[in-house]
Amino acid sequence: MVQERTQKSKSKGNGQGTVYFSKTKNIWVGQYTLNGKRKTIYQRKNENATEFKKRFTKIINDINQGTYIEKVEKTFIEILKEYVQNKYDTNKVSARTHIRDIETVKQIEKTCKDIVDMPIQKITVYHIRQVLPNITVYSNNSIDKIYRFINKVFKIALSDRIIPFNPMENESISKPKSDIPDKKVEALTLEEHKKLLQVLESHSLFQNNSFPDCNKKYRTDFSCFRSQSFFILLFYFALSYFSIFFDVLIVAGWWCSVGLPVRVSTISGWEWM
Repeated sequence: MVQERTQKSKSKGNGQGTVYFSKTKNIWVGQYTLNGKRKTIYQRKNENATEFKKRFTKIINDINQGTYIEKVEKTFIEILKEYVQNKYDTNKVSARTHIRDIETVKQIEKTCKDIVDMPIQKITVYHIRQVLPNITVYSNNSIDKIYRFINKVFKIALSDRIIPFNPMENESISKPKSDIPDKKVEALTLEEHKKLLQVLESHSLFQNNSFPDCNKKYRTDFSCFRSQSFFILLFYFALSYFSIFFDVLIVAGWWCSVGLPVRVSTISGWEWM
C-alpha cells in the first residue's frame, strides 16, 4: 500500500534516503543527502512508481560507490581561472609566474573558444580533438603549458566528481606540435670558451690596475658563465657596473669581428648565429 507523507510514514530507497508520495503534488518524491546538502528528485511525467523507485535506488547506489555524477553547470573556463588564482593565492607561484599563467589562460580563451564557455560535463573527446589543432600557432613551449592546463581542468573536474572520466586520457588525444619550426640550439665549443675567456681577461677592464674588486669578482666567476649566452655576460657586467658599459661593447665588437657564434633570441628559443 502506498503511504502518504501526510501520514508521516516513509519508505526507504535501498535502505538510504527517503521516498514518499506527495498527496499535494500527486507524485512520488525522493530525498537524499549529497556533500552535506539535501537533494530532491520528483517522479517524471509518464514514469510509474516502480520506475521512479528504481531510478532513486540507482542514485543512492552510485553515491555509496563514489560513482554518482551530479549535474552542474560549471564551465571549463571557470575551473581553469579558479585553479590559476588558487595557485597564486596559496603562494604556490610567484607574481611573475602568475602573470605568465594569466597569459596562458588568454591563449586558451583565444584558441579554444569553442569549449571554454561550455559546461565541463558537456565537453567530449570530439570537442577536444576539434580545438587542439588551433594551439599549433604557438611555440612548443607555449603548447606544453596550454596542453597541461587543459588536462589539469579535467583532472580537477574528475577529482571533484563533476565528470566520470578525463577525456584527455583518451587514446585519440595527444599533444600537437607547433607550426613554428624548432631552432637548433648549440652551445659554444671548448675552443670557443677558451677564446672568450682569453679576450675578456686580456681586456683592460679586467686588469689589476682598474676596478680591483670587479676584477677579482669576475675572475672567480667566469666558469659559471661558460655555458651561457655571451650577451648574458654583457648585461651582467653592464647592470653591475654601468660606468664600464662602453668598454664591454668594445669586447662585443671584437667577439663579432673574429667570427665567433653569437646567441640570439628566436620565437621558440635561443639560436647561435
